[in-house]
Amino acid sequence: PERDAQSQARYQAKKARESLLEEAGGLMREALQQPEGAATLSYWRGRGYSDEAIRDMALGAYPGQQRLLQALQALGHDEQAIREADLISPKWEQHPAILLWRDRAGQPAGLMGRAIDEDVEPKYLYSKGLAKSQMLPGLEQARRHEELILVESPLAAAYLNAQRLSRPAVALGGASLSPAQIQALQQARARRLILALDTDEAGQKATQAIIKALLETEEIERLLVATWPEGEGKGLDDLAIKQGLEAAGAAVSRAERVGSWLARRLAQTLPDEPEALEEEALLEQAVEQYLWLSRRDTLQARDYVGALAEGLGWDKGLLWPRMAKAEKRLREKESKQLTEAHILQAM
Repeated sequence: PERDAQSQARYQAKKARESLLEEAGGLMREALQQPEGAATLSYWRGRGYSDEAIRDMALGAYPGQQRLLQALQALGHDEQAIREADLISPKWEQHPAILLWRDRAGQPAGLMGRAIDEDVEPKYLYSKGLAKSQMLPGLEQARRHEELILVESPLAAAYLNAQRLSRPAVALGGASLSPAQIQALQQARARRLILALDTDEAGQKATQAIIKALLETEEIERLLVATWPEGEGKGLDDLAIKQGLEAAGAAVSRAERVGSWLARRLAQTLPDEPEALEEEALLEQAVEQYLWLSRRDTLQARDYVGALAEGLGWDKGLLWPRMAKAEKRLREKESKQLTEAHILQAM
């Protein structure tokens, strides 16, 4: 009985906090249309969001600490609870462009605030204790959808979902995918994922790391990568804003298999006139990637070798034996490292 009472108390506290955050979010959406929200509204519009998109994305403006405190108290909320939810802080006045961060059930978990002055660093701040790596904003809109688009920014997911792109967009909240987020995708019964991370180098490196993690996830049946020219937009949302929603939809529709994407990206790293050691290093990376793929999909692994040969301008028949030699070198290195580790442990 005591444990049941404690569980009930925790549940009630959670629901009370969610109600508080929901009403705070409503007040911030209202503030966006008031004189105190004019600068923030201008910022949202400057990002290319229409007024309809701003409404559908549920974006807001921080109205000021005292104003928000008084408004929430008038709605019956306790000042201590308001402060414990990290709603009253000067940090929000420097980061007044607000989006509610929601959990998988669609309940508010905290705030994300964006600076509207480009001289302010960092650009984004979050509620204290917000477990970003445990959640995937946008997943609440992905129920009954087996195919999802993964993007980096919650704002990108919110915009693409507001524009009703062909598939729901889900945000990583950064440039990595945690085990908890993979589990959330599994629990949501996502079967097919399209990676659409930013076109900068950080986004592309993250794409490669996420591919490796997801290839080990049996529940994900199909994994694709959406690409588009970097000059047309850093993120998929930028592409939609600058080139139109049809361009973003086309990038998603022509998403390529991860094997060909990995091969093409690896081929691009080789200099025009490579030295022997550079070629050896590339081939060792190729072997590692081939082994990732072959554990999951032997057909895609074979396609990878063909795409790599094409990207490098090498004959496919000659690439296979060179990769075999590279695999042998890798095995020898691994064996040597293992032997050295055993020697160090014995010392």
